[in-house]
Amino acid sequence: MSDTFQRVFDNAAEVALLERATIICNIESSLPDNRKRKFLRYLKEKCAPLEAYYDDDEDEDEEGEVKKFTEQTFELVKTVQSDLDGWKEEVIHEMKSLVAEQVVTQREQISKLQESVRQLTRVLEAQSNFKKGLGQGSGSSGKRSGGRSRSGPRSSGDGKR
Repeated sequence: MSDTFQRVFDNAAEVALLERATIICNIESSLPDNRKRKFLRYLKEKCAPLEAYYDDDEDEDEEGEVKKFTEQTFELVKTVQSDLDGWKEEVIHEMKSLVAEQVVTQREQISKLQESVRQLTRVLEAQSNFKKGLGQGSGSSGKRSGGRSRSGPRSSGDGKR
């Protein structure tokens, strides 16, 4: 069914074009000579396709132009690639500098932390030695006079707390 419709449609389009051409020819033949010349000039200048010179022998010249264009494109690609390589080296150099600065900063921070650990170790050793010294001092003399130990709670004399 679609094939039949297509044939009828194609035939209708051809008939419409033929009718349009007939109408244009009738109008053209009924025009006065002055208007007919103006109309033909208008068609030639405004409605005619562009005329361009074409020679099959010029294909060889076009091959040379294509080769030249290809070479120019290749040179442009090489230039862009070298620019990108230079940019890449600059970025890598900059990144190396930043990493080196960060390493120096981290080493300084590690040194400060190590010094803090050494100081805390000394403090802890001093506290440990102090406690040992206290422990040895109270262990040899026992209880002090008054019956109170050194670390025990103090009580008031009246027995109230």
